[in-house]
Amino acid sequence: MTSKKLKPLFRRQFLEDQVIFKEGDAAGDAFLIEEGEVKIYREHDGMTTDIVTLGPGEIFGEMALTKLPSQRNATACAVQKTLLTIITYDNLRQKLEKTDPLIKALFHMFIKRLDQSNNRDVTETPE
Repeated sequence: MTSKKLKPLFRRQFLEDQVIFKEGDAAGDAFLIEEGEVKIYREHDGMTTDIVTLGPGEIFGEMALTKLPSQRNATACAVQKTLLTIITYDNLRQKLEKTDPLIKALFHMFIKRLDQSNNRDVTETPE
C-alpha cells in the first residue's frame, strides 16, 4: 500500500499595504496568518467596504478551497509586515479524505452557508 505524502506548506511574507490578492482574481489557495494582520475588503461603485481585519492564527481565502476554479470575492491586503502559510486545495483534500464522514458533511454545510453569505450584495443594508 502506498501512502500519499502531504504536500508541504509554504510561507510567504508581505509588506505593509501590500495586496495579497484582489477581488476577481483567480483563486486556489487559502492563507493562515502566522504574524501580522490582514484587512479584507470589497469595492463597489468606487466605495470601499471593510469586511474584517484578521490576525495571527486566523485563516482567510478559504472559499478558494471549496470550489475550483473560482474567483476571489474580496481583496486582501497586509495591514503591516505579515507572514502567511499557504494552504493549497491538495492539502485540504488530503486532510478531508482521512476525516470522519460526519465532520466532512458538517464542513461542506458550513462552507455552503458561508458561500451564500459572502455572495450577498455588499450594498445591502440590514433592516
